[in-house]
Amino acid sequence: MSTDINLFWIRDDKDKRNLFLEYAKQFGETFPDVANILAAVDNKGNLKGFSTILSTEVISDILTFRVEPGESVKEIGHLMLREIENVIEETGIGLIRFIMPCDEEMMCFFADEGYDIVENGSEHAVLYASLFYSDVYRKTITEGKVQKARSISECSPKDQKILKDFFMKNDVGTMDFFNPVLSSAVIEGSEVKGLLLCETKPRGIIIYYMHAAADNPEYLLDCIRVLDKILSGYKAEDPGLMLSFATGNDSELSLLRHLTANIVPVEEFVRDCTATKILKAM
Repeated sequence: MSTDINLFWIRDDKDKRNLFLEYAKQFGETFPDVANILAAVDNKGNLKGFSTILSTEVISDILTFRVEPGESVKEIGHLMLREIENVIEETGIGLIRFIMPCDEEMMCFFADEGYDIVENGSEHAVLYASLFYSDVYRKTITEGKVQKARSISECSPKDQKILKDFFMKNDVGTMDFFNPVLSSAVIEGSEVKGLLLCETKPRGIIIYYMHAAADNPEYLLDCIRVLDKILSGYKAEDPGLMLSFATGNDSELSLLRHLTANIVPVEEFVRDCTATKILKAM
């Protein structure tokens, strides 16, 4: 490599963290405040790559892994990945994971670095504006009143604790990956009766998780109404907004087909894949 590369971690410097967050937003990435940031900089102070990491007691997730356009993924990416793995191993965490776009160059790079690559399930996307051509969607969702569901951003601390317990019990993951404004829930007593978890992507919303208690299937529709009320304000600003269902589940796909009334075109595609590597025996 013709230019020396220096690697450094950014953890507590809020100003630098905010700079990286704003930079990441330019190419559709975001990361939570608790994530650690690794930066790769040349000897002239130019950014050549960066990555963000979020760890639990048993697994570390690579949230962002970017090598600047025109730079060598094999060289700079290798240096970054070795540093990430060394730090993670020192903490005693045994598994590292990266959910990445199905990009051939990046998939080959991680495979060459010893990672197992598995394509994730299919997503089914519709143009949000086109849903209004469906009488079923319009009458069931758009014209329906929200009953018991509410945005997770509006949930009380008590309800947030109920949601956290639900996530752990059902291996859902952490709310750090979801948009709390667009995500919604129906909570009765100490039970989560309905749940819709969404993530924001450039020009699109992904519904990653849907749940309704067996005796209250209508609560899922109520959660979708909350999402629809928010998205309806975006329609004029972004007519290309896509709504994607990362279902892989026949019953949830049937719900999508029902809401679109088989009138609205549904596009099926695979957005990303997962790279995993065991750093030590569990």
